[in-house]
Amino acid sequence: MDRNQILGIVLMALLTLGYFYFFPPESPPPATENTEQIEGGNQESEAQVASVPETDSATQDSLQNVALLAQFGVFAPAGAGQERSFTIDNGVLQLEFSSLGGSIREINLSQFQTSFDKPLILRDENSTKESYIVEAGNLRVDLRDLYFTSPAQDRLLAEGDTIEIPFTADLGGGRAVKQVYTIAKDSYVVGHRWEFEGLDSYLTGDMLLEVIHNMRHQEEDIRTSRQKATVIYYSAEGNREELQEASESFEEETLGEPLKWVNIKQKFFSTVYIADGAYSKGAFTTNVPNEYDTTSVKVATLAMTVPLTDASEDGLSFRYYFGPNDYDILDDVEEGLHRTVWMGWFPLNLISRWMIKPLFDLIHSGIASVGLVILLLVLLIKAILSPLTYRSYKSMARIRVLKPETDAIKEKYPEDMQKQQQETMALYRQVGVNPIAGCFPQLLQMPILFALFYFFPSVIEMRGESFLWAHDLSTFDSIISWNTPLPLIGWKHISLFTLLMTATTILTTWLNNQVTTVQGPMKTITYIMPIFFLFFLNNFPAALTFYYFVSNLITFGQQTIIRRYIDEDKIKSILEENKKNSGSKKKSKFQSRLEEAMKASEAAQKERQAQKQKQQNQQRNQPNKGKNKKKR
Repeated sequence: MDRNQILGIVLMALLTLGYFYFFPPESPPPATENTEQIEGGNQESEAQVASVPETDSATQDSLQNVALLAQFGVFAPAGAGQERSFTIDNGVLQLEFSSLGGSIREINLSQFQTSFDKPLILRDENSTKESYIVEAGNLRVDLRDLYFTSPAQDRLLAEGDTIEIPFTADLGGGRAVKQVYTIAKDSYVVGHRWEFEGLDSYLTGDMLLEVIHNMRHQEEDIRTSRQKATVIYYSAEGNREELQEASESFEEETLGEPLKWVNIKQKFFSTVYIADGAYSKGAFTTNVPNEYDTTSVKVATLAMTVPLTDASEDGLSFRYYFGPNDYDILDDVEEGLHRTVWMGWFPLNLISRWMIKPLFDLIHSGIASVGLVILLLVLLIKAILSPLTYRSYKSMARIRVLKPETDAIKEKYPEDMQKQQQETMALYRQVGVNPIAGCFPQLLQMPILFALFYFFPSVIEMRGESFLWAHDLSTFDSIISWNTPLPLIGWKHISLFTLLMTATTILTTWLNNQVTTVQGPMKTITYIMPIFFLFFLNNFPAALTFYYFVSNLITFGQQTIIRRYIDEDKIKSILEENKKNSGSKKKSKFQSRLEEAMKASEAAQKERQAQKQKQQNQQRNQPNKGKNKKKR
């Protein structure tokens, strides 16, 4: 209890005692006769009973006025009232407004449902507390505690409608606090403006926006939901930062630089606070208060300040985004907001943004089923990369034809790895084979595979879309599940697409090993990697593992077809011809650089061996010197 509260209580007590001292209640007149007492007793009693409530009511009103004045100061006339609510439906948002604070009490995204087939309530009065705090004299007043009046009532917006919803808290004497909300048909953005009339001499400092938001459980997999929930903030200079997303412990950040927007982001939905000017500073936290609470994902707190001096003639303006993490929608709302949809680091995000997403949107515009869209996307990407695949396979076929000769070189120099490499490279140069030519096509395909790894778990187009046995492509396709997590790996289910992906990966690996010269431990590792990905991808969205599964099937088919059309005998004859004509051919720049690198490596190795031999000789000579001294 601070000094102001103690002073208020003392003042209220003094006023109450003074009131009863100067205005004591009147005693009833004495009765003169028994008959008068009997006849008028009921009337006098009724008069007494009637007078007591009037006195108590007046006293209570006085006490209430004193309490309101102590709590709200100049805002006291709006400190009491009657709460009234109404709903505005713009087609994508159902917003329930309350006269208490002139606030949005509940937000329902009417175009979406939770994974449990319930209305998707982004926030309500039980999950979110929002405060707009101003300083008036020595008081800090939360404007959300005031009562406002509004002429608005329940309304469904028609096509093309954009309406303004006013709220007014009349303080008397030409003073008032006003709020105006702007809502457009089919828009996830809500405009909000504060206006202060006749209060310039009362308000000091900044307006403080405080938010405590309990993120509601909306998706099936709460563990993944918690790993994707965070607070993202965007500075006025264009820098995007966030609290650690995957953390389930307490995270906090305090910033003193101006901020353009702050986003309470969940896996597929966001609540964004955008300042039309800028927040001068901010502080944010996230935490999972109870890991066993399945109704809550995370709790986020925000605290941002806006200088009241930034208010224009129209007031202090904000915008809020209550909606899906849709890349295209967010890109149109505010600068940098599309980066809420994480598509990987540079340059993977460029591949996702300028290649994968346009192709996905193009196919999806004509086909409703997302599963078929993914299937066609695989076919299209594989068709684009097929020339590289063919070149890679042909290069591996050339190396495979030369395998008997490379094996003979290894048998000839079993202990000298350097000599093996030199002789093998000389052989490749003679027949005109580049040993790393088969790797380049594979390396060029890897960025696309990694970009897809970020793309599918992030885009909202996968959410709620079913395909085959997968009821939702944005989460795992569990065919078997249980309650107790498995030790070490923590599995509580098995995903069928992940199993199929692993099986087809092993199949394509086996086929690759038939056409490559990989031997020894490296060959074993190629079979271990698919098993590793089985454990890693079991909890990932079915859309991703379905893509990899189909991609493996198409790769297996491509390699089978290419293998039939490549004549290894013809390749061998060409290589023999190249070997005969090798003396008349000019070395390529690559071959020259490779030879120089190998010579430099050989010279460095010889120098190291010489130094090592010299050190060993010195160590042998030192004990002999000691013996000679003793003899002397």
